[in-house]
Amino acid sequence: MNIKPIIKLQEDKNNLKAYADVVLEESIMIKGISVVDGKNGLFLNMPSKKNGDQYYEQVYPITKEFREELTKAVIEEYQQQLDKKMGLAVEKEPEKQAKKSAKAPKAKEPELETPEPEPEAKPEQTEEQDAGMAMSM
Repeated sequence: MNIKPIIKLQEDKNNLKAYADVVLEESIMIKGISVVDGKNGLFLNMPSKKNGDQYYEQVYPITKEFREELTKAVIEEYQQQLDKKMGLAVEKEPEKQAKKSAKAPKAKEPELETPEPEPEAKPEQTEEQDAGMAMSM
């Protein structure tokens, strides 16, 4: 069966992770399926209506096989949407850092004073060299 889930991620809603609308065979849409994180992992809550103290599912899969197929399709799409959102968050993080560093004033580099080069020192003559020069004259 052709199942096309449309996921709407939820932020900080306890165990509720997303709502899903599902298009079946491009012919009918089921709205208001909840993706819930339970103690045994993710599962679907089908749309229901309260009557007195009880809730009654308005739409539900009749066969176990179709329930599994529907659950698999919705949870896979939920995971893709979540990964996409997290991927964007990870990609935006370096972008934010780059913007912050571009806005931050650059620290001035300390100016180093370069000493003027000293004139080359002439080698000192030893007394022997002085005596030798005096004799040659």
